[in-house]
Amino acid sequence: MKPDFLLWDFNGTLLDDVLCDFRCANDLLRLHGLPELENIDAYREVFGFPVVDYYRRIGFDFDKVSFSEIADEWVAFYEVHSRDCRLMPGAEKVLEAACEAGIKQVVISASQHELLDSQLRQLGIYGYFSETVGISDFYAGSKEQVALAWKDRELASGGGELLFVGDTLHDYEVARAVGARCALYSGGHQSEAILKTTGCPVIGSLEELRGFLR
Repeated sequence: MKPDFLLWDFNGTLLDDVLCDFRCANDLLRLHGLPELENIDAYREVFGFPVVDYYRRIGFDFDKVSFSEIADEWVAFYEVHSRDCRLMPGAEKVLEAACEAGIKQVVISASQHELLDSQLRQLGIYGYFSETVGISDFYAGSKEQVALAWKDRELASGGGELLFVGDTLHDYEVARAVGARCALYSGGHQSEAILKTTGCPVIGSLEELRGFLR
C-alpha cells in the first residue's frame, strides 16, 4: 500500500556520515587515551542508541569523564569531519519520486533540530519535507518521544499509512512506536546482520524504496 507519509531518519539514511562518525569516535578515543576502533566495520558493530551506551561500549567510563563533556567534544569533531558529507546514493531520486507520488515526507532525527535544518538546507533537500523533527540537544538520545508528538499533532484528526526509513535498530523501535511500516537501509550506521534481526525489510540501496511507494 502506498504510504501517506514517508518518515525519514537523517544520519546514515539520507546523509552519508558513517565515515565521519567513525572518525569522530576515533578522535574522541585518541583524545582520552583509549584504544581506537579498528575500522568502519568494527564501528558499525558497536554503534547504537542511546549513544551514551555506545560510548560505554567503546571504552568510556563516565565515572572518569562526563557524558556532557564527551558530547561537546564530539560536536567539535563532527563540525570538522561533516564538511565532506554528501547525500547517500539515490537519496534525491527517491525524494523526488515520493514527491511526484503525492506522499508527504518528514525527517525525524536524533540530531539537534537547528543542526538538522542547517544540514538539510546545505544539501539542497530541505524543500522536499513538510516538516523536520529533531531533538533539543546534542546528546542523541531516543527520538521516540518527538516522533510520537509529531504523530499526535499531525494525525490528530485521522489516520494515515506511514513508512519509516532508517538505518538502525532504534529506527525500527521508533517505527513500531508510531505504528509505521519500516524499511532499514544497510549502508548506514549498523550492519546488515544487525538490522536483519528486526525481521523487517532490509534494503541495500535507497532506490529499492521505489517499490514501497506504489
